[in-house]
Amino acid sequence: MGKGFSAIVTAVIITLITTVSVSLVVLVGRPVIERAYDSSAINEALNNMRSFDDVIREVASEGVGSLRHMTLKISHGVYRVNNETGSLEFEYEVKSDLIGPGTYSKQGNIMIMGSLSNARAYENSTHLILENEILKVYLQKVGSEESPALINTSENIKAVEIKSTGDVVVPEDTSVMIGNSTNTTYGEGYSKLVYKGKNLPKAQALFHVATQKGIVYDILYTLRSGADFLEMEVRNVTNNQTTLNMIYALGSAHSNDVIVIGGNVVTGNTCYTSSQLTYFYACSQDAQEFSGGRILGIVYTRSSGSQRICFENRTSNYKFNMTVQDELHAIIVFTKGNCSYIHQKMYLVEKQGVPSSSIYPYSLEIPQKVKVNMILKYRRIRIDGKDRFSEGTHKICIKKTGEEHGMAVVKIFSC
Repeated sequence: MGKGFSAIVTAVIITLITTVSVSLVVLVGRPVIERAYDSSAINEALNNMRSFDDVIREVASEGVGSLRHMTLKISHGVYRVNNETGSLEFEYEVKSDLIGPGTYSKQGNIMIMGSLSNARAYENSTHLILENEILKVYLQKVGSEESPALINTSENIKAVEIKSTGDVVVPEDTSVMIGNSTNTTYGEGYSKLVYKGKNLPKAQALFHVATQKGIVYDILYTLRSGADFLEMEVRNVTNNQTTLNMIYALGSAHSNDVIVIGGNVVTGNTCYTSSQLTYFYACSQDAQEFSGGRILGIVYTRSSGSQRICFENRTSNYKFNMTVQDELHAIIVFTKGNCSYIHQKMYLVEKQGVPSSSIYPYSLEIPQKVKVNMILKYRRIRIDGKDRFSEGTHKICIKKTGEEHGMAVVKIFSC
C-alpha cells in the first residue's frame, strides 16, 4: 500500500473520529448548556425582581412624588408592567427541563411559575371568552372604558364548560357584594380582556364597577393554562367586607347532589365561620347524573382575615355565599370527580395561594417548551405604567404618583 493512499485513509479516519466526537459533544453537552443558560436567565430575573421589590416598597412608603432611579440589565426575557392587574411581570421561555409546567413558588411578593402556553382570550359580539385545555368560560361583555354602561355582577359568569365532556353549568347569580349592601352588586362600568390572543400562559378579563353609593371596585378573572378552576380577585375595594354569591345547579337531578363545606357533609341550610373549619371551601358534587362525577366549588385562597361561608338548599338549585373581611381572592372550581379532589389540594392553597396543577388529574399533552413567569404584586400597592423592557441596559424611573382606594400607586417607566 502506498504512502499516499495510507495518508488518505488516515485523514478519513481522523475526520470520522472528529465528526463522531463533535456529535457526542452536541448530544451530551447541549442539555447541560441549555440548563446552565436557563439557570442564568432565571437567577438574573429573580435578582432584578428583588431589586424592583425593594425600591417599590421604599417609594410607596414615602410621599407622593417620591422618585428613585435604577439601572436594569436584561440578558434574557421580557419585563412589562401589567397596568390592568397592577403588577410587574417577567416572561421567559426555557430551553431545557430546568422548570416544568405546574412549577409554583412564592418568595415574598414575587410569584414564580412554570406555565404551559395553551390559554386563549378572545371575544364575540356578546361575550368575553377565556379558554384553556380543560375549560371554556363565557363572561358578560358590557360597556367600555370610553363608554361605561350599566353592569350587574350577577351576570358576570354566563357559562362554564368542561371541554372534554361537554358538561356546562349556567349560573343564575355570580354577584359580588361590598359591605353587605345589595346595592353594590351593580353600577356603571365595563368589562374587557387584559390581553387578547392565543398561546398565552393565562387568559384574563377585568370588570370595573362604580356603584351609586360611591363604592368603586374591580374584579379580575384569570384562567391559567392547565387549570380546571377560574381565579377571581376583587380589587381596589373601598370597604373591607366582600361577598361572593353563587347560585347554580350542577344538573337536573338536584336532590342527588352532595354538599361539602370544609370537609363536612351538610344537608340543610347552614353557615360556617373560618374558626369552625380547617379548610375554607364549599363544594357541590354530582356522582350519579354525570359519568366520572362533576363538581363545582368555591375556595378562599387567603389565610388571613375572618371569613364566613353559607349554604342554602333551594327548590331547583343552591346558593353559596362567601364573605371575608378583606379583598376577596377565590378560585371557582368546575371539573370532574368529587369534592375530595378539592380537599386534597387545600394544603397547596394554604401554602401558596393557588394549586400548581389542576384539581382533577387530567392527562395533558406536555409541550416541548415551557414559559417561566415571575409576577411582582402587592395587596396595598398598585404598579402603574405601560412600558416593556427587553434585552439591553435600561434606566428605570420608579415614582409614587398618588394614592387610590387606600393603595399607593407606583409608576414604573423608562427615564
